[in-house]
Amino acid sequence: LASYGYRPADFPALVRAELYLRKLGSEVAALLFGLNDHRGERLSLRPEFTGSAIRSYVARAAELTLPVRWQYAGPVFRDRPPSDGALRQYTQVGCELIGGASPRGDAELIAAAALGLQTAGVPRPRVLVGHAGLGPVLLAEMRISERARLYLTAHLDLLRAGADGLRRLEAGLTVFDCEVFVLIFLVILNVVLNLLVRDGSYGRAKIAPRPDVLAPVSR
Repeated sequence: LASYGYRPADFPALVRAELYLRKLGSEVAALLFGLNDHRGERLSLRPEFTGSAIRSYVARAAELTLPVRWQYAGPVFRDRPPSDGALRQYTQVGCELIGGASPRGDAELIAAAALGLQTAGVPRPRVLVGHAGLGPVLLAEMRISERARLYLTAHLDLLRAGADGLRRLEAGLTVFDCEVFVLIFLVILNVVLNLLVRDGSYGRAKIAPRPDVLAPVSR
């Protein structure tokens, strides 16, 4: 990451819970380690770094020059059930590119991730590429109420849970209009995305071994 110009940055481990309640999907928000301070303000241990990084940028925007490149490594916390066998505290390594021109910025991040995996000796690594804006754009084209659209947008992460996720979405949609039509759409979307990812034609990019492809972007 340093070869791409990403400077080490440190961010608070304890932040206001609303920062993540607004940003994250329902599944992650439910896993926050929360507490109240002496003023009654709701706080949370960070479940990831991006929210804290953006908050830090907003606070320091006047003194920073775009694009901003930060890298970080440190503990994050998610209150997973012990039965899952998952760690409640683990180390996350990553970077943030703020103000980088897209798609050049996207290509830079993908190349940096690929180079990091190769440097770490990961055999035949693959990079999974997604787009968080796809679901909301598709939902905006549907004739459903604003309330139903906001509900689905906040719970799109349940699509990754397969049939169980769809059942949970259905339970929450019973109070909204057009629920049958929406569920049919979600089932089709879930099947299509799974098929595309499975055969490698969507969301997967093979990492080319050529050094010039993975070399840091010239400034």
